[in-house]
Amino acid sequence: MKNTLERGGPLTGIRVLEFTGIGPGPHCGMQFADLGADVLRVERKGGNGWPNPVADRGRRLVEVDIRSDEGRAFCLDAADGADALIEGFRPGPAFFPHPRDHTGFHGPSSGIKPLGITP
Repeated sequence: MKNTLERGGPLTGIRVLEFTGIGPGPHCGMQFADLGADVLRVERKGGNGWPNPVADRGRRLVEVDIRSDEGRAFCLDAADGADALIEGFRPGPAFFPHPRDHTGFHGPSSGIKPLGITP
């Protein structure tokens, strides 16, 4: 399989940071990758437990403990320059103080677009 950066497509040049979850989040990341976006998928240490070679295609992957200080720092660095952030966490996880408070990922002058999947 070709790397998404080599495939081209209408979303070539768009950078997406995806936090693995279940449900529509991985499918959304797959669609971005299929359309040419550079998608970095952040999984929990040990993987997500739901490997799916079809839906998991076309992304770069890194395993990170997002609840550790080092993991949070990595995620903030990875978000630097990203155009979109996909997350499907349940409301109130430890990573974000509030389900829609992506503090640190974007500010008034940032161009990142948070794409929350859960209510």
